[in-house]
Amino acid sequence: MGQRAGRVTIAEETIIQYEGLHDEGQISWILGVCAAGLVACLNAQPTLPKREQLDAEEREELLTTLFDLWKFGDNYGGIGVDVAGAIAGNATARERKWVEAWVREEMRPGQDSSSTWHNRSVVDFVVKLKQAEHASEEDVLKEYRHAGLYKELAERLLQLGRENEALDVAQAHLTEPMEVTWFAEQLLKLGEAWREQALAFVETRLNELKPALQGKSQDFTSAYTVDTYRRWLSEKYLLYGKAKQALDMELVRFQASPDHTTYRSVRSAAQAADQPEEVWSGLRPQLIRTLEQQGRWGALVTIYLDEGEVGQALAALAEMERAPRTSLYGYGYRAEGAPSHYQAQVAEAAEESYPDEAIRLYKSVVQRLIDGRGRENYQQATGYLARIRGLHQKQGREPEWQAYMATLRN
Repeated sequence: MGQRAGRVTIAEETIIQYEGLHDEGQISWILGVCAAGLVACLNAQPTLPKREQLDAEEREELLTTLFDLWKFGDNYGGIGVDVAGAIAGNATARERKWVEAWVREEMRPGQDSSSTWHNRSVVDFVVKLKQAEHASEEDVLKEYRHAGLYKELAERLLQLGRENEALDVAQAHLTEPMEVTWFAEQLLKLGEAWREQALAFVETRLNELKPALQGKSQDFTSAYTVDTYRRWLSEKYLLYGKAKQALDMELVRFQASPDHTTYRSVRSAAQAADQPEEVWSGLRPQLIRTLEQQGRWGALVTIYLDEGEVGQALAALAEMERAPRTSLYGYGYRAEGAPSHYQAQVAEAAEESYPDEAIRLYKSVVQRLIDGRGRENYQQATGYLARIRGLHQKQGREPEWQAYMATLRN
């Protein structure tokens, strides 16, 4: 009895004072311990002799404190105890009505992500209370529908084997890309009979969004969503033997954002098992030309290195080095010579076939690191100097190495 009262007092006082406290996890842990003890107390009530059980007033105090702990956990990231389940499983019918009224007061208006996240927890609590009352499945579904939690509603309908109703809900209400692709994945899990409907669901969402992008080059949210749908569809098209659709989708992605990532995606689709060999050989020059015309030299360096075209990588890097200072490369670097990241990569690849170019690039990287000062820069510079020395030794050019080091020291 004393432990229960102590935990109630500690919990209530801590929750009241929490906003003014600095918590690095210890205070939340204490509240979690209090919650665990109070839940254990509630769970134990039916097993105790009548005289040792809490009276009505004490039970109300206990339930009030547990509800406050649940609210705290919901607002501040959880306390690791299933308070809602404990209350639902142990409260009387009359007590559950009280608690349900308290919980419903926590509902927030609006459909923003914060409100939706919070309301999901509220409705889950209400559903546990209703299930303890043996409410019908329709009553449970009504709670999710009333709260506007359509993803949860669709998921529940799928669990009940009511796939067509779930699809109707998704088509009417699911528009966020993560929810759209999640639901499509659930349909795919149902088997081949639902494959076309899963693909069509995402295709419809994509087609609804494409007009919104016309003339809005700065609408990054819509552009990201469109790319999410295109990437998902391309992966599924490849998986289900629709190579042509996959390639068409990847080409659109490349045109929307030409870089080494979308180039690789086009290459993968073009080289799929059921594609003719000439498809990729015909497309590659077009993609390279697009990247060149847009000055995406960083992307080209990465691509050429990936494909073992070291000479071409050197040529693309040279274009980066010649680019005017005011220009932007494909990855957003401003021109101050070529970025060390690319120089070091190309130098390493060029060591065997183009040792002089490798030495030149390594020297440029070393100089930039030294100019930048700092222990970490000097350590990196030491590693590149070892490579320069090794290249000179391999070619019998020790005097040149000595002269370079003398100049560097001075």
